[in-house]
Amino acid sequence: MVEMRGAADGEFLCGATIISSQWLLTAAHCLRAGKDDGYRKKSVNEFQLRLGLTDRKNTSHEQEVFIEEIIRHKDYIEATNQNDIALLRLNQTITFNEFARPICLPPSHDRLSQRLPFYNANQTAFVIGWGAERKGRSDVLRLKQLKLRIQRQESCRKAFENFTYDGSMMCAKYAEAKGDACEGDSGGPLMQGVVDDETVWTQVGIVSWGIHCDGRKPGVYTNVARYVPWIEEVMSRARNVSDAAQPPLPGTADSKA
Repeated sequence: MVEMRGAADGEFLCGATIISSQWLLTAAHCLRAGKDDGYRKKSVNEFQLRLGLTDRKNTSHEQEVFIEEIIRHKDYIEATNQNDIALLRLNQTITFNEFARPICLPPSHDRLSQRLPFYNANQTAFVIGWGAERKGRSDVLRLKQLKLRIQRQESCRKAFENFTYDGSMMCAKYAEAKGDACEGDSGGPLMQGVVDDETVWTQVGIVSWGIHCDGRKPGVYTNVARYVPWIEEVMSRARNVSDAAQPPLPGTADSKA
């Protein structure tokens, strides 16, 4: 889990997840300025990223990383939070250890089936984040998690019939309406364990938006499976550009040595 803060004031903004040694996954809406700043797109040097933390009072395993490039989904719609997904390419490599490791991505949407343990209604999922425990409260000192149930898409559409809710989204809800992702949790993961193994996590959603923090309505998440091909394409394109920029080795066909 990665926490994103403002570089100038240290204000906590959002979460993100590690998907490879140089790539993070987050919500596109986390990368825009607020109303007072015209909702403009933020630049890479406006963020401070830290990972390896579960308790903000214990920074012994903290790593600070820096963004090289921000890639928002080209079809992201700010007004409705459709396609609310973005990738952050880092200018360095993350050191993996027990406090910092990548999360798995699900199969792409066209490869999902009822036999796979993801996205099925009433299945358990967990949301984690540094956000407020209640609307209007400040963020917390320890990383929190909440156990939720994935909801049927028809139930989600009904719950948000007065809002834009489409197939790029999914929703999940606490069974007894005791809580939900809240302010500051945006960009963080909705995760499912692989079968009964909850040491291997798969990110099925990205915290996107909601109406309340108390669980009266489900929280809405970007459906990650819908975007796996896009994620793979962006990362592959960046690798190809990086490879092309490397100088040829001495003695190779492209070298003049």
